[in-house]
Amino acid sequence: MLQDNSANPARSLAQELKVSFEGQKKNRPEFNGLDFFDVAASWTENEVFKVERVMTKKIIRDFVLAIEDGVGFTMFMRGSNNENEVSSVLLFRYFDFIETEEDIYPSFKKLLQQLEILEGQ
Repeated sequence: MLQDNSANPARSLAQELKVSFEGQKKNRPEFNGLDFFDVAASWTENEVFKVERVMTKKIIRDFVLAIEDGVGFTMFMRGSNNENEVSSVLLFRYFDFIETEEDIYPSFKKLLQQLEILEGQ
């Protein structure tokens, strides 16, 4: 569903992602010259949709709230359901989970290598 909605420019999710991307372009010079549709095309690799490349703070928040609604309890303590708070608390909980390099999600590991936080292989 996320793949279908993110790829279809007529869908509200695609519009939301485009607005988010355009906002990021204003603050990130490395995005100069990039077009939203080029970025959207990068969400698929070898015909496999990479959901982690689409996850904005709002989508992460909506995802967490949907899970919590489905299971009937709060996954982690927080002061609000603000998208910044939910996404950052979730990230910090993920960091707390990591004990070894093998615990790091592969695409996140690639990002840490690009940022030179981890050695590349």
